[in-house]
Amino acid sequence: MKNSFDSYGLYSISPVSHYTVRARITMKENVDIEALTRAVNIATDRYPYFKVKPEYDDDGGYRLVPNDKPVVVLPTSESTPKLCSREVNEHFLFADCCGRDIYLNISHALAGGKGIQPWVQTCVYQYIVERYGVEPDASSIRKPGSPLLEGENLEPAEDMFREGFTLNRERCKGAFATLFDYISGIINPRGHEYFIFSFDTRDLLSLAKCNDNSVNSLFDVLMFKAMDKVIPARYSKIVAMNACNPCAQFGLPNSRYNILTHVYIPYDRKMAEWDLEKLGTITRGATALQSDELCAATEMIAMMNYCNAIDRQHGTKNKKRYAAKHSLSHGKGSVIGSYMVSYSGYADWGEVADYMDSFVFICDGHLMLEISALGDKIFCAFNQVTGTDKYIRGFEAVLQELGIKYEKKGPFKKNLSEHEL
Repeated sequence: MKNSFDSYGLYSISPVSHYTVRARITMKENVDIEALTRAVNIATDRYPYFKVKPEYDDDGGYRLVPNDKPVVVLPTSESTPKLCSREVNEHFLFADCCGRDIYLNISHALAGGKGIQPWVQTCVYQYIVERYGVEPDASSIRKPGSPLLEGENLEPAEDMFREGFTLNRERCKGAFATLFDYISGIINPRGHEYFIFSFDTRDLLSLAKCNDNSVNSLFDVLMFKAMDKVIPARYSKIVAMNACNPCAQFGLPNSRYNILTHVYIPYDRKMAEWDLEKLGTITRGATALQSDELCAATEMIAMMNYCNAIDRQHGTKNKKRYAAKHSLSHGKGSVIGSYMVSYSGYADWGEVADYMDSFVFICDGHLMLEISALGDKIFCAFNQVTGTDKYIRGFEAVLQELGIKYEKKGPFKKNLSEHEL
């Protein structure tokens, strides 16, 4: 690859694909914007690979170069500024706040959830230091001034992967896809929205463990049952799609790069009558098979080939045109899931959690369930791009039928930032 691995995600950005992650942290008390400004700048210094701006190379390719300007913190408004614009000092990130809410905005090109979450934790930790003059006990949070972890800034290279095997995706073809919902949602004034569901951690983990599920597979199953309730009967298949980060398998356990492969679980509609345990076993089995190192390596080799092919295109327009056609996530030959579930995994917030009420990731996807954990709560940000409530109604109906206790808030506008490249 000619440029850094994280720069290639920028070619897929379009007016309908913001490629931005917006973390929402709700504190127990109103946010002090001056303390937050100090905190975000101190915290982000710990992550020099995020303090960058875009430039063009001599062939119109994107490259990321250091940016020493301050990180901008603004009051939350109806119109969020664009990433990389002068309004945010050309950074790929900025913060805004309103009432008890802190919003940390960052380009998805820089990292996936595994790489973004440590930065979010450091920012919130430092905010508490600046706001209250205390240093909460949080041994797992990376502190400002601490050295980078071994391999934290190590990006994938082609020689890390050996050819594996490719799974047959035939069973995923013909599944229900939400393209019409997505298109109608884009032009709908309330189309880009999300809801926040909160669950008691002990209750949810107990339910999962007693039914041969993980947290991730449980939400796969719940959403499958929800969609079975609301989509037309003529669709015989529903496909769950999970984001999987195989960094550790390739000797990159601390890498912040957006190294992702995907897991697909095809469900036949008749399986909706199965119990949680049987569905959980099927789901976890499919996940284990597709998370295998040799299968993931095949996807990573395809990603490397994709990046190299972009390098061979001349001029920015041609590179973006190639990315639109051949993107591994939505281009020609890609597998489209009916919905997606992403769980960033358990994160130990320590005493920082005592100052917080909730923490979720907001993102572009339609029927994208972003799962996060904070203390004794598990949160689900139910992201959608549509003008209908039918999926939310279906999801709630399943929760109620299964006796799963929850609280729901929303809908909220996503307010995701576009990029100015």
